Amino acid sequence: MSLKTSRCRPRPVLLFCGLLIVLPQMVMMPFAGAVEPDYEQRTLILFDRSASMIQPYGGVRKIDLAKQLFRDLANQLKDDPQVAIRFFAGGTTRDKSIDCQASEIGLGFGGVRTAASLESFVDDITAIGHDTPITFALEQARSDLADWPGPRKIILISDGEETCDRDPEELAELSFEDGVSIDTIGIGAPGAFSQLGMIALSGGGGFQLAENLESLKDAFDSSLPGGKIDFGTLGELEQSSELTTPASNVSVGAAVSVPAILALPMVTSVGLPEAKETLAGAALAVEIIFDASGSMAGWLGGQTKLALAKEALRAAAEGLDDENLLVAFRAYGFDQSVAKTAEASCANTELLMPFSDSRQAAEVTRKAEELVAYGYTPIARSLELAGQDLGAVEAAQRMIILISDGEETCDGDPQSVARALRAQGIDLQTHVVGFDLDEVARIQMSEIAREGGGNYYDASNGAELGENLIRVIELAQEAADPWGARIIHPTIGGETLESAISITAGGYTLDKDLLRGEERFFKVDTSIAQRGLLRAIIQSRKIIFGNDGDASESDIAYGGFEIRLYRPDTTEVKGHWARVYGERGEQAYTAYIDLTGDGFFFSIGNRYDTVNKDALFQLEIDEAGDLVERQDAPADDSRALSADISVPITGHLGLEDREDIYGLALTNPTRNINIRVRFTDPDFRFQLDLRDTATGRRIERFTGLIGEMDASVSLPPGTNAATLGIRDNNPSLNTEFSSYTMTIN
Repeated sequence: MSLKTSRCRPRPVLLFCGLLIVLPQMVMMPFAGAVEPDYEQRTLILFDRSASMIQPYGGVRKIDLAKQLFRDLANQLKDDPQVAIRFFAGGTTRDKSIDCQASEIGLGFGGVRTAASLESFVDDITAIGHDTPITFALEQARSDLADWPGPRKIILISDGEETCDRDPEELAELSFEDGVSIDTIGIGAPGAFSQLGMIALSGGGGFQLAENLESLKDAFDSSLPGGKIDFGTLGELEQSSELTTPASNVSVGAAVSVPAILALPMVTSVGLPEAKETLAGAALAVEIIFDASGSMAGWLGGQTKLALAKEALRAAAEGLDDENLLVAFRAYGFDQSVAKTAEASCANTELLMPFSDSRQAAEVTRKAEELVAYGYTPIARSLELAGQDLGAVEAAQRMIILISDGEETCDGDPQSVARALRAQGIDLQTHVVGFDLDEVARIQMSEIAREGGGNYYDASNGAELGENLIRVIELAQEAADPWGARIIHPTIGGETLESAISITAGGYTLDKDLLRGEERFFKVDTSIAQRGLLRAIIQSRKIIFGNDGDASESDIAYGGFEIRLYRPDTTEVKGHWARVYGERGEQAYTAYIDLTGDGFFFSIGNRYDTVNKDALFQLEIDEAGDLVERQDAPADDSRALSADISVPITGHLGLEDREDIYGLALTNPTRNINIRVRFTDPDFRFQLDLRDTATGRRIERFTGLIGEMDASVSLPPGTNAATLGIRDNNPSLNTEFSSYTMTIN
């Protein structure tokens, strides 16, 4: 940096090979004009709140060093009303015309200062700004001090340089000529503060480098009035012990700092809950009652009815192999060890296979194959015991399938039993498949099914028996259909973007079915560098509106819907929608990365079809910053995010965040650096650009990269700092987004 001749003053400064070296403890030149000795010095501390202050240096975030300093200055701040603090660089709009005029008083001159007010003041200090308007801040500080007749000083604390295309050095000289001296303190690594040194030189003050808390305190010793400062705590204002990078579970907004960022994993599909999980049990428990009484030994079409029944059951049983079904198997009349009398055989009804949700078909078939036709027909008792079996299991619905070739022969009343089971309120249906029945038996079996809330199926031969068994087992499958197991969280959305309803992270459904073209709008509040991830998940079939306007869900037609994204200014994010259609569990996702802190909007609807109110959409909000949470590396060389190359750099890229640029201090005398990049998404396309910070000239560019890179770069002589830009090279309409890790050594 060159010096203007008109601004040179006899101060302790060395000029060597174009470098400015400002000696510590510079003596302030006396300014013209005597001041009244009765007045105390009025000191204004200018503090930088730009986002780069979040970055760690020496294992501690720079903002945390400063906050700890203010805590330790509590005694001085409480007892000296002539010390005030003004913040600058807190603008977050990304509009330079606004952010370059961001400055406000944090602690004014005079007034009563209590322990509680100072504690609240320190805890509320955050580093969030996009630009660093040092010149504007100095203008405001001069105005704050303008009316004070005594000595006046500005202490400027920053970790960088002016980014608003103005000249703070010239203003510093004018301030000095007006009687306001300026000390500057740079927080961070040596070699990055030539401008702060020049501001101090032009402003008649001294520059101090603060690499840790102790050196920061030493800098204030020589700047604040009163000589050696007694750094202590004030009343209940406690010192923070959190001076190391905090753990990732520390919440944002606490007195401790924002945690370092963790790399987000790739987006994967989420599973819908199974029916038995959703409903605290199985979707359906079904018990088959199989007739093995003596009449089943009769012949029909060249085979015994028992053989035909076994064959039909074997063919239909495949439909029982469903993880949403609990299946049990009961038989009666088969026990040859008892006398073939009513007294002995009517007690023969036995649960041969307890309820199971695995290998149901094989087990049912195996148990049926072991049966021999022998005894009486205790239908009523079998129904009663089956009801007890079903009442003991957890299930949303229950079903009995009775297969019989004859009426009750044990003086029971199966119709009354079926009616009583139905009246228990356990959602039980009794279906009956009658096989080769006479008219009396057919009437009885039909009555059992009617009283039991089920259907009666009549079969006169083996083929019809098989067909009807398949039909009734299909009923069981439909009853256990996982389409019925849904996450339901009805949410009212706005009918327009202007009336969008704010929601937080979670799973949601709609409060009403939507016609084709209808949409419901929602607002999501996010912070800078947070990602809103939205999933569209099919869990319901198509909704059909009748001529009368009533809606019903189709038994067979698939449904679908889409999620569309809108920016804070309500313009649509073109191409970044998620559209899903098809089977239960089908899903698609889209995401929005917040670069302004203003959140975003989204809509649920379908421009081509109706939308079932049970359409499931899930919102996740993730930290997707660079280096630390809620910080985004800008796509602007002049505002590059300073990175410590001694530790890996973790960041996120994609969607509307197309480029991240980091500033690297290259203090190692070697002329080569090794760069290693790994994206979490191995298919992420990117390019890397390395430039000399001082000249802006490109050192090296790497293009056509996919997922990873390893390279060694030779640095031109004299390269002491570089900017490294990593850019998303995926098509702009795609929704690729990935975390990455860079190692530089």
